[in-house]
Amino acid sequence: MKNFLLSFLFLTVSLLTFSNVAMAKEDSHNKKSSEVQSITIYPNPTQGQFKVQIENANHQKVSITIYNTLGKTILTENYLNTPANFSRAFNFEDEKSGLYFVSVQVGEKTLTKKVVVE
Repeated sequence: MKNFLLSFLFLTVSLLTFSNVAMAKEDSHNKKSSEVQSITIYPNPTQGQFKVQIENANHQKVSITIYNTLGKTILTENYLNTPANFSRAFNFEDEKSGLYFVSVQVGEKTLTKKVVVE
């Protein structure tokens, strides 16, 4: 139990650090009209199937990486010349139930959101 709590604490601190770095990087770029307006993950929580929707991808390179709570990469997908409103469906029915992190990079901007697989 002690090892589990230490692992959980380490993961939490790592994620907070990652979020702060991503936010600092985000703030350092000038705001442009072509920036991503929003990233939506639905349904959330999910039974395994969910969709990632990106508004205003504006023909930029898009990279989607999904991690588990241990930081292991479950999958990475890259797309070139995406439409302005881009979406991708995922099927995690064969994955374990739990919390996953969906990291979306559009151009030079990276956003990370959570999805719960029940």
